[in-house]
Amino acid sequence: MTTDKLNMRASRNDVPPPPGLKQVSEFKIVKEDLNSGLANTQDLLDKFKEIYTSN
Repeated sequence: MTTDKLNMRASRNDVPPPPGLKQVSEFKIVKEDLNSGLANTQDLLDKFKEIYTSN
């Protein structure tokens, strides 16, 4: 099977993505401070709930 037929990204770097998908090198990676996230767990959960349950 090919990535073209499945419309999925290959797990190998030497295989180009299907049309319309970006190269992995084009993704912006956000590094998260795990300790900060753990210290603010309730704030993060509240914000998540606000974003995904608001109309």
